[in-house]
Amino acid sequence: MHFFTMKDFFPNRSLISRFAYLFFNFPDYTYLFPIQYHKYRVIALQFILTASFISSFAHPSQQEKTADSLSVINKAFIEKIITVPPGGIGVVSDRVLTEVNDYILNLTGYSRDELIGQSTRIFYPSDEEYSRVGHEIQRQIQHNKTVTIDAKWQHKSGDIIYVMLAYVAADPDDSPGIVFFTVLDVTESRLAGYALEKRSRMFLVGLIVFVIILALLIFILSSALHRRKKAEKELQAKSQELELFFSSALDLLCIADTNGNFIRVNKEWERVLGYSTAELQKGKFFDYVHPDDIQATLDAIASLSEQKEVLNFINRYRCKDGSYRYIEWRSSPHGELIYAAARDITKSKEEKERLLKTQFAMDRARDSILWVGDDGSLVYANDSACSSMGYTREELLKMKVFDIDPDFPVENWEQHKKDMRKLGSMSFESRHCAKDGHFIPVEVSTNYFNYDDKYLACAFDRDITDRKKVEGELRKAEQQYRALVENS
Repeated sequence: MHFFTMKDFFPNRSLISRFAYLFFNFPDYTYLFPIQYHKYRVIALQFILTASFISSFAHPSQQEKTADSLSVINKAFIEKIITVPPGGIGVVSDRVLTEVNDYILNLTGYSRDELIGQSTRIFYPSDEEYSRVGHEIQRQIQHNKTVTIDAKWQHKSGDIIYVMLAYVAADPDDSPGIVFFTVLDVTESRLAGYALEKRSRMFLVGLIVFVIILALLIFILSSALHRRKKAEKELQAKSQELELFFSSALDLLCIADTNGNFIRVNKEWERVLGYSTAELQKGKFFDYVHPDDIQATLDAIASLSEQKEVLNFINRYRCKDGSYRYIEWRSSPHGELIYAAARDITKSKEEKERLLKTQFAMDRARDSILWVGDDGSLVYANDSACSSMGYTREELLKMKVFDIDPDFPVENWEQHKKDMRKLGSMSFESRHCAKDGHFIPVEVSTNYFNYDDKYLACAFDRDITDRKKVEGELRKAEQQYRALVENS
């Protein structure tokens, strides 16, 4: 009785050693695709077994010995081994495909019948890439090395696939002869690397632009500060010009000290607060500051005493009639003196407060409110408009009225503007198209607003879905009633 040994199954030790080299010395690409790397080692190990079985039939010294014992191992069994691994395995002879597994079929989109017997050129997007890979394979195999090479394949659909190939010759002396190869899809990691490289370049460009802009801003600010200091010195040196400046300025101008005394004020103070300049210059400015603003004013004076400018500081001053006005300050220290320009911002604060209240009311109105510009663009949308149509405010402000109103064709827009300018306001029923595609019946009340010779329209759109439903039910009931009367 003959007992089989490893030599019986693996007579071609050179081939085995070359596949073992492929398994144990495959380049470490784990930083790109750790999971696929370990799968590839499994493929290589199974490939060793496959190649060794095949080589047992080709080795002359073993053909007779294994003729009877290994007759059960046939081509179908070899093909079965090749198709087991989770990666791509194939066999080529003179660059003609003789066997491929399902991984390669799925990767390239071809059927087995389309590949077997075809040149490996079918995998490559260009003759240049095909030649490059072929020359590299031939060069490395001639030097008795296992080939590992990155390449570009092309899917049957035309899409580019980045792959990593590993080749080993069945017999290095028989060039080109039979070559076994494995393939692994690395498209995802390769594209990720390209994206990272592109982002790096964009970051570098952005950084350079930022540095240039920053340097420009520093230069501009430095120049502005230099000019301002020069102007202040010239102003202090010319008393006559200072007098003219004080008497004609529309802002509140004053010279004070860090002890809280008014030294000089211009006539504008009389108009704003009602006190004469003589009255103001006899007292301390703390006498006129609102009690709730005393501490903030003391803090500002402390900064000025440290020779620091105080800009955009706001406090309240009492008028002669007992009311208070909001004053905004821009103050500059010079020793114990303070040179200040101030402005009465009471009216602007009240207007801002009214605008905020109006904005709040519009944003939270129950009806949809839309502002429409000259070209039909939506320039404002309140919360109700956004929620009813399912868009964010940012999405709506990128749209035009024609995008949300299917009953308003763009070719009618110019005539509609003429009618609005003539009539001033219009009311009509229409529909809004929501983001999910459903339509909302609305009653539109739009008003023309002429601002700086530009067309603006403010539309109040009320959802009349419930009303339309009731009207439909009433019509249906009326029809049923008429039918009943006519048939009675």
